[in-house]
Amino acid sequence: MTERNATNEHWLRQVTTPLGQARVPCSQCSMQGVCEALSGDDDDKTFVRRGRLGSGQTLFRAGDTFHGIYAVTSGAIKTYAILDRDDVQVVDFHFPGDTVGLDALDRSAYTYTASALTETLVCRVDVDNPHIPIERRQDVQDATIRALGEQLRHEQNLSILLRKQNAEQRIATFLLSLAGPSVWAPARGVDLQLPMSRKDIANYLGIAVETLCRLFKRLQDDGLVDSQGRHVRLLNVAALSELAHPAESTEVETCSV
Repeated sequence: MTERNATNEHWLRQVTTPLGQARVPCSQCSMQGVCEALSGDDDDKTFVRRGRLGSGQTLFRAGDTFHGIYAVTSGAIKTYAILDRDDVQVVDFHFPGDTVGLDALDRSAYTYTASALTETLVCRVDVDNPHIPIERRQDVQDATIRALGEQLRHEQNLSILLRKQNAEQRIATFLLSLAGPSVWAPARGVDLQLPMSRKDIANYLGIAVETLCRLFKRLQDDGLVDSQGRHVRLLNVAALSELAHPAESTEVETCSV
């Protein structure tokens, strides 16, 4: 075991809160099916461990030996690729209920670096533990593949959507995705406390930081959001949704051959 992996083992032993008391209920976690496949009597504790990360602490680095899939139960994690010494590409942001490290399933090492944006709690699920009882291995494998499929569908749908959008539409889509399904419930706006910096958001969306700040101001001037530092209030969800997904033109374009 490398020194870096040994450090992960150390902090994973420190938090002993029962899994059922996670800040995000297990029923809302994308790894629920995997944990259920692993569970049996009390020995699931051998394969699922919880740990706490401080803000800025690294969960794993690109190239680290694969030692399990992580489920975020509270806080937020950023995954990113270091293209060269001065160039970083943000790959994704992971929030409670999301998984981190699924992309390394078919490898012996993690593809990206993952670090906590705030104090974060995670569960590590040892899906490749050689001590998993033989009678459970097929169920664990099937549940893991389902979790991977769900994540891939989500990432592909979002990637396709963002590629087709201009900068302002990308920002609207990003804010709505952070709010989640509950965005339509309140009548007086949705409050978001962004754990990531404007620089990280711009990097993820593929736009300049200056463009991001200018468009945030435009959204605020138009009454769609109220932005104060990392606190953003969505004031007009319907208008943001229309901006992110404008109605397709019904005009039929013709061309002469």
